[in-house]
Amino acid sequence: MNMLDEISPDRLMIKARNRVINREHFFGSIILKLDLVEEPGLPTMATDGINLYYGPEYVAKQNFKIVMTDICHEGLHCGLCHHVRRGKRDPKLWNYATDYAVNWILKEFGLEMDDTFLYDPKYADMTAETIYKILKKEQSEGKSPPSKGKPCCGIREPKSGKGESDGKEGDGKKGKKGSGKALSPAEISVIEFDAKCTMKQALQAAKNHGTLPGSIKSMFQDFCEPKLPWQNLLRQFLEVVTKNDYTWSRPNKRYISQGIFLPTAHSMDLGTLVALTDISASVNNPLLKTFFGELSGMLTYVNLEKIYLILVDTKVQKVIELTKADLPLKIDVVGRGGTDFRPGFDYIREHNLKPSCIIYFTDMECLSYPNIHPTCKTLWCTETKHPRFLKPPFGTVLQIEE
Repeated sequence: MNMLDEISPDRLMIKARNRVINREHFFGSIILKLDLVEEPGLPTMATDGINLYYGPEYVAKQNFKIVMTDICHEGLHCGLCHHVRRGKRDPKLWNYATDYAVNWILKEFGLEMDDTFLYDPKYADMTAETIYKILKKEQSEGKSPPSKGKPCCGIREPKSGKGESDGKEGDGKKGKKGSGKALSPAEISVIEFDAKCTMKQALQAAKNHGTLPGSIKSMFQDFCEPKLPWQNLLRQFLEVVTKNDYTWSRPNKRYISQGIFLPTAHSMDLGTLVALTDISASVNNPLLKTFFGELSGMLTYVNLEKIYLILVDTKVQKVIELTKADLPLKIDVVGRGGTDFRPGFDYIREHNLKPSCIIYFTDMECLSYPNIHPTCKTLWCTETKHPRFLKPPFGTVLQIEE
């Protein structure tokens, strides 16, 4: 008897996910943030961008490599933001379109697929939106959906909320839940930003290991060679996490010249921002100068009440409250010891700070993360390209490229 036949579905899923993380470098970076959620009766698998749902009955009878491919499949839906791009399209047809788009990529990476996967080479290098238009046209002409293959069990639209877990992380049983409300445009922007950073990281990991197909590199050219400087991406992140409401009293000027009137996003309560800054010996002075330069920029272009600057190596060395009145910044650095990510996050929790988001400027040369993860958005800004350090258990990685 195969040893895998004796493993329960939840343990099999964890084993398959770990195998993907260790061997499929592109997909491993994408699936790290997904919690495994067992859903009895589910015919295959599904995702909402937060959790990866699987039917235990389905997993129990599948080939192990097919389970790995299924996990990669659901992860790629998240990386491509299929769960927030449907709009008003027909859900069933959108599911077909996204599966065709995803499965072509899986095929290019050489992953094992059986006849149940929707695959057609005519959809090579096409976006889900383009495929959807083709399927919609065929539907209007009376053509039936393909009889060979079937889509996964659906791309579930995520709901608004902090996404608190109702089970242990990675236990294969329970996952995170939102409030049940539809996502706001600002929340969708955050998801898209996170996905772009994650995909860029995944592409870099595959390139580092020499496993990135040329066709995929071409398809994701914007991720491989971003047109925006990292500082612009950082500012986009700050904009979307601080804008939480919309008003018609100030129409969006960007679209007025086109005769389109849209509401402008604004914040009812911007609150504070925490900037954790790694002052360990491995962070050189030019990089620190870059970090502090961005802090000055934040005070200038983001309407925050204050920034808590926390200088930390193996312990919190100094905490400084900054406002616009402190410009130009002059910061004395003390410490320069080793690196430990835990003290900074412990300080935030112990002093009951409630930031809009946390930005950690660091070289990432550390694997000591806090056991209790922050509830707000976290952005790791780093110049490292070492894949070992680019997989934090929470938050989004933004690589600094000068």
